Amino acid sequence: MPSIFSIVPNEDPEATGMDVDASGPKVRISLSKENFESYDYLRHSQALHPMLSASVIVPALVDVIEKIRRASMEGVLEGFAELRWYVVIARRLREMNINLYDPDSFVDSSLKIAHELLGQPLSASLNGLKSMIEEVAE
Repeated sequence: MPSIFSIVPNEDPEATGMDVDASGPKVRISLSKENFESYDYLRHSQALHPMLSASVIVPALVDVIEKIRRASMEGVLEGFAELRWYVVIARRLREMNINLYDPDSFVDSSLKIAHELLGQPLSASLNGLKSMIEEVAE
C-alpha cells in the first residue's frame, strides 16, 4: 500500500496542513513546508513509521476511499481504472469482499476500511508510543 502514495512538500507558501491529490498514478500527499520538513526528519526512524502512517497515510487513504465510494454510487468507477493507486486499492477491497460496483457492499466506514487495508497502524502507533514512554521512564 505505501508504494501508491507520494509525500511531497507543498510549494505554496500559504499552504497549511496537508492536501490530497488522487488524479495521478500515485496518491499525492502535499504537506505544508513546515510539516514536510518534520515528516522528512521523522521518517528516517523506523520506530516512527506506524505513527507517521497513522497521521499522514490514513487520512489520505480515507479521502481516497470516499472518492471510490462516491464514484461507485454515481456509477463512474471507470474514470479511475487506469490509475495505479486505484488498481491496488480495488484489488485489496475485493479481497475484503467489497464489491466496488455495489455501493451497499461498503458496510464499514472508510476509516475502518483504511485501517484494515494498512494493517491497523493505530494499534502499532499506540504500542510504539507506549514503548517509548516506558523506555524514558526507566
